[in-house]
Amino acid sequence: MKRGLLAVLPNPRIARTHPTRGRSFLPLQIALAATDVFLIQVSLIAAFWLRMRSGLFSPPVVELGIDHLWTLVVVTILLLYVYRSSGLYRPAMLSRLAQSGAILKSVTLAMVFLLSLTFMTKTQAFVERRSVIAAAWLFLVTGEVLARCVVFPPLVRRVRSRRPALVLGTGECALEVLGRFSRNGYRDGIEIAGLVDLSGKASASEVGGLPVLGTLADLERVVRERAIEEIFLADLSLSPDDILGILSRCRRLDVGIRVVSGLFEPVYPRIDTEYLGTIPLVRLRRRPLDRLARIAKRGIDLAGSGMGLVLLSPVLFTIAFLIKLTSRGPVFFVQKRIGKEGREFDFLKFRTMRTDAVPDSHKDFVRAYINGENVAETCARTQAPVNKIVEDPRVTGVGRFLRRYSLDELPQLLNVLSGDMSLVGPRPPIPYEVEMYREWHKKRLEAIPGITGLWQVSGRNRLSFQEMVLLDLYYLENWSLALDLKILFWTIPVAFFEKAGY
Repeated sequence: MKRGLLAVLPNPRIARTHPTRGRSFLPLQIALAATDVFLIQVSLIAAFWLRMRSGLFSPPVVELGIDHLWTLVVVTILLLYVYRSSGLYRPAMLSRLAQSGAILKSVTLAMVFLLSLTFMTKTQAFVERRSVIAAAWLFLVTGEVLARCVVFPPLVRRVRSRRPALVLGTGECALEVLGRFSRNGYRDGIEIAGLVDLSGKASASEVGGLPVLGTLADLERVVRERAIEEIFLADLSLSPDDILGILSRCRRLDVGIRVVSGLFEPVYPRIDTEYLGTIPLVRLRRRPLDRLARIAKRGIDLAGSGMGLVLLSPVLFTIAFLIKLTSRGPVFFVQKRIGKEGREFDFLKFRTMRTDAVPDSHKDFVRAYINGENVAETCARTQAPVNKIVEDPRVTGVGRFLRRYSLDELPQLLNVLSGDMSLVGPRPPIPYEVEMYREWHKKRLEAIPGITGLWQVSGRNRLSFQEMVLLDLYYLENWSLALDLKILFWTIPVAFFEKAGY
């Protein structure tokens, strides 16, 4: 298949949900959530009783108290939210293997969170002994896998009915999608109702044995009349601007959207990708971030930046001392950057360049990189296809080491603490970079910028500017607490073991 592009529009307001959509699955989703609540609480309490109260192990014997109760409530709420973010409550259920992987990751993240919570609150609820955490992890993972992979699949098959879907596109890619459905079927119970011609002509009445139901102008009518629940965007010849417009129209219809794309082939492990045969599909959210999600993200930012500043304070002071010792000038490099919705803020880094350095070479490079003007020549000269120049003569010896391991970014924890940045999000651009943006590039400014992000852990300096922007937009569309935590975990090995920082 031809390499394609995926551009994702952050969610606008959506229409009311179709009155018949999803009702048959709602009782099963409630049953899943109730089972999860039961398993979470039983696992923690059973692990606590086994270690602290059963008499099988040596004292001390500890009673359950109010701290245990509140910790149990917090961990339960967190895990339910992470399960939801991982797709464990979708009407289109994940495969058994995918569910087992999601459970393993979710429970592990919850146990790490529990350890962090007790550290910050100075309590020992459920962490009186490390064996309590280990036993709770084992009980919960085992119980969840048995429940979701053995008990619930027969119930899922009973409530799942055929769900009408629509393919946008009538070309080669659309034909391949139809062929995969006809040969293999699809585990979500999807049935293709027809196609929509994106050329605006609707010259054919039938493609691949299915009717062409109209053009893009007829999309709303077709979705309403056919009660469409899923849309497959299957045209790899579209430009990013065209895709943004189409996704904007789809978003207002409150339907599931899956985009066929070859863009993310090098970074599939980093994104939520599923397959129709050999065709990669990227699933997009139906709804924007709710208030609870924003509060959770800010809570993680405050806890992470606060703990980071405390735990890394010896490293921060050492770096500051080395900078002052080896070169003249301030410890910090302060620069105006563009944050959410175009607001400027003071961006902090450890200074890695001489104070007499000028930004002209970087500005010229960024202009060529964004606009695609002489990019090959520029990359050959600098040996880096992104916005950092290899062996920049302006960089000091200490600065080169800091850049190599991304240690110059640590002062941005102060930006996170102040609310100008997040731990995870698109990188904040310099004002003159934004002046060079095309209109669709500016969509990445609709989120709070971050210290690290999806593109940094997916290829860093190996990605083109367009791929970087598309990954940022994918992150905006598919944000979840689980995704943020995954990116944070991925950042550590990327920062220390990939040769990308300059």
